[in-house]
Formats: sequence, structure tokens, C-alpha cells
Amino acid sequence: MSDLQPRQSFVKIQYEAFLAAVQFLTRIPINLRLVPDHPERYQEALARGVIYFPLIGGLIAATTSLVILLLFSGLPIELAVIIGLAFEAMLTGAFHEDALADTCDALGGGWTRQQILEILKDSRLGTYGTLGLTLGLLCRFYCLVALAEQRYELFVISLVASGAIGRWAMLWLMHTLAPIEDRQTLARTVAGQKTGRAILFAAMIGLPTVIGWIVIDPIGVAISIAVSGIVLAIYRLQVLRRVGGSTGDLLGCSGYLVQLVVLLVAVSRFGQ
Repeated sequence: MSDLQPRQSFVKIQYEAFLAAVQFLTRIPINLRLVPDHPERYQEALARGVIYFPLIGGLIAATTSLVILLLFSGLPIELAVIIGLAFEAMLTGAFHEDALADTCDALGGGWTRQQILEILKDSRLGTYGTLGLTLGLLCRFYCLVALAEQRYELFVISLVASGAIGRWAMLWLMHTLAPIEDRQTLARTVAGQKTGRAILFAAMIGLPTVIGWIVIDPIGVAISIAVSGIVLAIYRLQVLRRVGGSTGDLLGCSGYLVQLVVLLVAVSRFGQ
């Protein structure tokens, strides 16, 4: 019994961490009795749960792809993709779309660090946010339509991989960019600088969601990683120079950008 107790405790801790991550990234109703009720314990579970972000991102994308393919059996692909993206937005609470819009507004309309932070806290949508969100959604829409018109397996594999890699990119940014000091939010707890080991564990846990992508298009994988690395490096430099650290919105935007990179690379290789 003494040998089983630490193992059961570890499993319970990881289970709670996974549930906390699911609750954070989606609007799936989680039985709160399974997630620590005390705020401090919940934040600890969520901080541990970031290693499950890539896996959860891949599962979200897999669910979206299933919805789109089911709709495609009776609807035009364009309409199926629109409804599928709307379903995903409801599933996630438009988590990354909101981050993209807020970041575009802040970096586009803010001239000083203080202005940028004030805009990030403002729930209203401005010109830059509207433009960025519209272009991002249109880009994602076209990529998914182009891939679905070629081969279903390419569509599913690319979408799932983009969901997983996008969430992993957020962890890399957490690892390399400290949260700003003067904002006490739940996102700050999640965005605390992660160790290299946590980043590696996250990649290993999320690996099953990208195996198909690696097998079918290893060259595309290499290109996507290279381009994503360049985009993230430029984005990180901009954030570091203008803000000095990360926030939840800035992290969420990085995930959306990398999702677009993966889909664009897939379209450039197979979607014509």
C-alpha cells in the first residue's frame, strides 16, 4: 500500500492538472469537485497543467475537423468550414481569436508601454483588432477549404497539427519571456516562466497529435518549424521591446499566429 500511495497521489495531481488545463482552454463544463476549489490550489494545478496544452489543442482541432467533415457530407465545404470554425469558437470561448484582436489593437494603436497595457485591458474592439481578426479568420478559412478540397487526411492532419503546435508555441514563449511584473491575473500564474523540462514534456505528451503530420510530410514539418521559429522570434522581440514581458493575450496571439503558419505551409505544399 505504501508503494501505491505516491503513485495514486501523482495520478491525482496530474488528473487535476489536466482538468484545470481543459477548463482554462475550453468552455467544457468541468465538475468543479474534480478541480481544486481553493484558488491557490487551482492556480497550482493550472500551472502544472500547461504541459497538456499541446495535447488539448490537438484534441480541440480534431473535434473541429470532425464537425467540418460531418457537415461536408451534406453542405458545401465553404459553409461547413464556417460552421466548424464557429463551433470551435464556442468550444474555446474564442480564446485565441480574442487574444489576436486585443494584441492587434494594443500593438497597432498603443504608442507607449502604458497605452499598450491599457488597450490590452480594454474589452472594446478597435480598428486594428477588427482588421487583424478578420484577416486571421479569412486566412484560416481559406487554408482549411483548400486542404479539404484536396485530401481529407491532409485536412485533418494539418488542422490537428496546427492546434497542437500553436499551443506548444505559447509554452516556448512562456519559457523565453517573463510575465510583466505589474499585472496580477490568472494568466500571469499560467504564464510564469516554464523550465526547459516542462517544454520537453509538453512536446512528448502532444506528440501523438502530430505523428500523422510527421509521417506524411516531414519536409513540411521542418519548414513549418523553421518559419514558426522566425515568426515567434520576431514577435517576441516586438513584445519584449514594446511591453517588456508577456500577458495572457500576447501569449494567446502567438498560438494563433503559429496555427496560421502551419496551415499556410500545408496549403503551399498540397493545397493547389
